[in-house]
Amino acid sequence: MTGGPGGVTGGSRRAAQGALYDEVASILERHDPMGVMQAEADAELGPLDEYDPEASAILARLGAATSADDVERIVRDVFIEWFDEEPAGLKVVATEIWAVMRES
Repeated sequence: MTGGPGGVTGGSRRAAQGALYDEVASILERHDPMGVMQAEADAELGPLDEYDPEASAILARLGAATSADDVERIVRDVFIEWFDEEPAGLKVVATEIWAVMRES
């Protein structure tokens, strides 16, 4: 399975980016801002890591974040880039990501 630029698989990205990546991906999957997880889930395999590219893009930009508002802007920008729209509920996603960042 290739996964975007460079052909890196989701599992390889997760290993390279560590626990924060796992947390960001988990938050995106749990909140499912675009409503794709139910459609993409497989009863035997589970979720298909639908938000891995977005998690990578968000994680790549989080170093510049100094507040929950910064994280919200980053998350919003990533979703607009990937989906050409801003889904509802990104504030709560950003707040959870900010909380995880502060714990790290």
